[in-house]
Amino acid sequence: MPLQSKSRIVTFRLTDEEFQRFKTLCAANGTRSVSEVARFAIESVIHGDIALPEAQLRAQIRQLDDKVALLDRKIEDISRLVERGAAIFAQ
Repeated sequence: MPLQSKSRIVTFRLTDEEFQRFKTLCAANGTRSVSEVARFAIESVIHGDIALPEAQLRAQIRQLDDKVALLDRKIEDISRLVERGAAIFAQ
């Protein structure tokens, strides 16, 4: 990440447990500050390297929609085959 003057402050709250895990992560990775890790995480989300939970859910819903549509088409195909078979059998 290029060194640039930081002019904006972002504040968010963490539980004590989350903050301790965050500090442990920072120490384990040798980062200079918790801010450095927070900026890295934000950049990762912005660049699409990390998907937010809501985005992941939307992607999974799209996949499920596609699968349901495919199943619907296959059921329609099977129904047509059954109807043809019944029509032939009735003759």
